[in-house]
Amino acid sequence: MRQYSRWSCACSLIAVSLLLHAPARGANLVRSPFDDAGVQVRYGLVTASEGDLAQLAENEAFSSDADERAEVKTKSPAKAFFLSLLVPGAGQWYYGSRIKPFIFLGVEAASWGLHAKWHADGSEMTDEFELFNRTHWSEDRYSNFLNWTYGLADDDDADPLEYPEITHHLPDTRTQQYYEMTGKYDQFSWGWDDA
Repeated sequence: MRQYSRWSCACSLIAVSLLLHAPARGANLVRSPFDDAGVQVRYGLVTASEGDLAQLAENEAFSSDADERAEVKTKSPAKAFFLSLLVPGAGQWYYGSRIKPFIFLGVEAASWGLHAKWHADGSEMTDEFELFNRTHWSEDRYSNFLNWTYGLADDDDADPLEYPEITHHLPDTRTQQYYEMTGKYDQFSWGWDDA
């Protein structure tokens, strides 16, 4: 059960990370004329004409220089991916987003914090049940029941064909399986002090 919850938690975190790590603006590799105009405006190529696009279009020398200087560096999705693997949100920061990285980092920190809390709560509940079991379940009472009902000293002596109701056998040590079986299966109910 613990193994399943760890895997489900890890898979959930990966799925959320993949869904939230959508590429930011500027990740398109195919550029249109509108993109070029947006780059020119964004990076101040229009400031020489003080925002007058008509004046900018008349100045052919500036236009040709702008075409040469308007080479935009595309950002690597692979680099963003590996940055996000190292630190959640670092890939979004690399792409230029300034809000998403903190959201991703916060979600990651909260997920790990909740995982640690729930794991500790589960361990605490396991310890409580094992203490309850040691206090209220007795192997001697169970052995007396087997002897009185079937004439057997131990459930290991039971032949499954002769005693089909004895389906499980207690382990020799008090492992997780021991506590699970004594708490779950009816054949062990006679070991409890209220049986």
